Amino acid sequence: MDFLKTLFGKHRLKIWLAVGVVGLVVFLLLNHQVNFNADIEQDHSRKEVEQNTSRTAQQLGFSIDSLATIYQHIDYEDNIEKKNGDWPPTLGGWNAVIGSSVEDIGSFSGSHEQVYDRYGYLQVTYARWGQVVALQSKEDKPNPTFVAHDSLLAAVRKVVNDIFTYDLGGYKLQSVHAPEEAPDSLRQDSSRAIDVNRDDRAEGTVFVWRSKSSSANTRTPQKLTLEVEPEFRHASDSLSSFEYGIGIRRFEAAFPNEKEPGTVTDASNLSILLTYASIAILIVLIFVVGFRQILQGQVDWRRASIIMTASGIIIFLGRSVYLMDVYGTFLSGSAEAVVLAGQLVSSVVMGLFAAIAYIGWEALARKQDQAQVNLVDAFWKKRLFFRETGEAIIRGFSNAFILAGGFVLLLYVGDFFYYQTPTVLTGTVISSSYPWLTLILASLVNILLVSLAYFGVIFSYLKSLFNSVYVQYLSGIIVVGFLMLEPGLMFATNAGYAIEYLVFLALASYLIFVFRQYGIVTLSICWTVFLSLVVTAAFWESNSAILMRTGWGHVVLMGLIFLFGAAAYRYGNSVKELDGYIPEYEERIAHQMRVEKEIEIARESQFKLMPVKAPEIEGIDIYGFFMPSFEVGGDYFDYVVCNSENENDGDKAIAFTIADVSGKAMKAAMQAVFTSGLLLSRLHEDTPATILREICPTIYGRTDPKTFITCLVGRYEINSRKLCLSNAGHCRPILKRNGTAAFIHTDDPRLPLGVRRSVSYKEKSLTLQPGDFLLLYSDGMPEAMDKEGNRLGYDELLSLIEQIDSDVMKASEIAQELKHRIQKFSDHQLADDTTLICLKT
Repeated sequence: MDFLKTLFGKHRLKIWLAVGVVGLVVFLLLNHQVNFNADIEQDHSRKEVEQNTSRTAQQLGFSIDSLATIYQHIDYEDNIEKKNGDWPPTLGGWNAVIGSSVEDIGSFSGSHEQVYDRYGYLQVTYARWGQVVALQSKEDKPNPTFVAHDSLLAAVRKVVNDIFTYDLGGYKLQSVHAPEEAPDSLRQDSSRAIDVNRDDRAEGTVFVWRSKSSSANTRTPQKLTLEVEPEFRHASDSLSSFEYGIGIRRFEAAFPNEKEPGTVTDASNLSILLTYASIAILIVLIFVVGFRQILQGQVDWRRASIIMTASGIIIFLGRSVYLMDVYGTFLSGSAEAVVLAGQLVSSVVMGLFAAIAYIGWEALARKQDQAQVNLVDAFWKKRLFFRETGEAIIRGFSNAFILAGGFVLLLYVGDFFYYQTPTVLTGTVISSSYPWLTLILASLVNILLVSLAYFGVIFSYLKSLFNSVYVQYLSGIIVVGFLMLEPGLMFATNAGYAIEYLVFLALASYLIFVFRQYGIVTLSICWTVFLSLVVTAAFWESNSAILMRTGWGHVVLMGLIFLFGAAAYRYGNSVKELDGYIPEYEERIAHQMRVEKEIEIARESQFKLMPVKAPEIEGIDIYGFFMPSFEVGGDYFDYVVCNSENENDGDKAIAFTIADVSGKAMKAAMQAVFTSGLLLSRLHEDTPATILREICPTIYGRTDPKTFITCLVGRYEINSRKLCLSNAGHCRPILKRNGTAAFIHTDDPRLPLGVRRSVSYKEKSLTLQPGDFLLLYSDGMPEAMDKEGNRLGYDELLSLIEQIDSDVMKASEIAQELKHRIQKFSDHQLADDTTLICLKT
C-alpha cells in the first residue's frame, strides 16, 4: 500500500497519464477480440429495421401504416450461452411485433413478448444483416399477410425466394404436410413434386427445405420451414371477383450454432436469484445507512431534494422515452397516460432512493474526512473551474484507461467476451430511435448507482465498521463485486457466474483503490469513461450511420470533458481559496455540542462550589447532597467549620446554608452560583440573620422582578449545642427528637431574597439535645411526584423522616436513604431540584 502511494502519489500525475495511455492501447488492441458487440457487427439500426419491415409488409400484401408496431433489439442473453465458432444470425438481430393498439393496459410491463401474446398479429425476426429469419402469426388474431398467385408452389417460392431472399436453388424440398381439408389443386400440384403427407392435426400446409450444402456458413440456413394457408380473397380491383393466394402462418430459418428457443436453464434461475438477492442487499444497506443519518439529523435537505428531483427526472425520462419509443404505437391515449403515471410513481421512488443514498454518502464522507468532499461542495455552488477539478478529471481518465485495459486483458487471457445488456430503466441503446439520448440517460443512472450507491455509501459504511484497512478492502471487494454481478450494469460476460464474479472482484478492487485514494469525483469520472469505452466501442466501426455517429459522438463528448479538465488543471485556482462549506446540520450539531460542553462545564463548576466531603468534627455528624432535575439547577448548599462566638475558649461551630432559586436549568444555576459567593463570603464570621440582611440589597439589585431566592442560614455551636436559624422564605426545617418529627417555625419576616431591597431578618435560637436529627431541604422533596401525578407532600415528609431509624444511622446514610426513596417515589423523574442537609448531634 505504501509502495503504491509513493509510486502513484498526488504529485505523480504524469506517471498516471503514461500508464493510462498503455491501458488504452491494450484496450484498443484486444477489444475487438473480446467485445461481442464488435464481433457481430451492428449492421442495422432501429430506423433501418423500420424501413425493412415496411417494405416486407407491402410485399406480403398489407401495410403497417394502420397497425401498431414495436421494434426491439434481441437480447443477447436469450440467444447465446457461449462462443462456439461463428455467431448465429439472431445475435444482434431484431424483433418486430405488428398488431393492434392497447386499449386496456391491464398489467402491461413493457415486454415485447407480452405485447405479442396479447395484442400482436405477427412477429418478425431479422438477422443482424437484415434478412427475415422467422415470422409467426397469432392463431386467434387476423392474419394480415396475403401473397396472390395462381399456383401454391409458385406463391411459396415467391415468398421464400423474392421476399425473404433465400435462394431455393441451393435447397431440396424435403416434405410437405397438408391437412385433410386441403383443396384438390394443392394435392395435385404438390404431388407432382413430392408425396403429400396428410396430417389431420396440421392447421396449415407446411413446407420444409434442407440445404444441399454441408457448409457451416452461418448466413446459410440448414433448414427452412414455411407454413401457409391457402386463401381466396376479393380482388383489389373488384368486389365481385376473387383471387387465389396464401397467408403466411409461420416461417423459420434454422442456422448452425443457434440455441433452441424457449430453453430455461439452471443458469437462468440462478440469474434471477442473484438479481433479487443483490437488489435486496443494495436496498437494505442504502436505506439502513441513509435513515440512520436522517435519524441523527445529519441531512442537508436542500441537496437531498435536488438529488431526488434530478434523479427522478432522469429516470422518468429514460424509462418513458424507452417505453414510448418502443411501445408507443401500441398504446392508445388512455393507455399512455396510465403507463406514464406508473413510470412517474416508480421514478419518484427511485429518486427517493438516490436522495437517501446521497444523504448516507455525504454524512459518512464528512465523518471519515474523505477526499474531494470540498470539491463536491464547490460543485453545489456552481463552481467547477478549479485545479483540483482538472486533476480529478485527468486522474479519472487515466484510471479508466487502466481499468479498461485490464478488463479486456482478463477476458482475453480467459478466452471470454463481454456484451452490452439492456438496463432495467432504458433497455438497450441499439433498440432506441434515439441511441445517443438513451446512452446518456442510461450512463447517468449507472454512474449514480455505481459511484454513489456501491462505493459512496456501501463501501464507506463498511469502512466505518472496520478499523483495519485490509478488512475494509476485503469486505468492500466481496460485497461490491457481488452487487456489480447483476443489477444495473450495462454490460456482462459469458464467463459464467463464478468466473464473472472474479472479474467483477478485480474491477471492484481497483475502483475501491481509486475511491480511497482520490475520492468520489475521480471515481465517477473513471467509471463514466470506462462505460463509454465498453459500451460504444462496438459502434465506432458500425455499418449503421446512426450507431457510428452515436459512438463517435460519445468519444467527442468524453474528449471535451478531458480538455476541460486539462484547462482547469492548468489555469484554474485552488478550491481551497473558496470559502469552506459547513452543512446546516453540522452547524447545528456543533452548536449543540458547544452548548452541551458549556452545560457540562457549568455542571462541574456548580458541583465544585458545594462541599465534596463533610467535615469531621467531634460532637456533630453532617452530610448534604444536591440533585438537579436538569443538567444544572438552581439549588445550593454549603457548610463550613468556623470559630465559636466565644473566641477565647477555642470552641468550634459549624455554619450551614441551603438556597433555592426560582426557575430551573441554566438561568437558575447562574443565579445560584452568584448567591453562593455572597453566602460563602460571610458564613465564617457573621450570624445567620446578619448574613441575610447584608446580602439582601445586592441580590435585589442583581435579579429581575420575576426571580427570587429562598434561603435558610444556620449556625450550630458544638459545645453549647446552641442552634441559630434565620429563614428567607425557605422550607421550614424538620427536627426529629425521640422518634417524633416536627417543623421548626422560624421568626418573621420570612420574605425570599430579591423581593425587597431591605428586609430585617430575625433569628430563632434553640438548644439541641444528644440524638437530635435536623433536616434542611429544598421544596423538591415535598413536591416530588409519582406517575399518577400525586405529590409526596409536607406531612408525608414528616412521616418519612419518622420511619427512618435515624438513631443508629449516620447522617450520610440517612441522606442516601432519603435520596433513594425520593427517586423511587418519582420514578427517577424529579419535578424540581432536590437538595438537603442532614445534621445529627
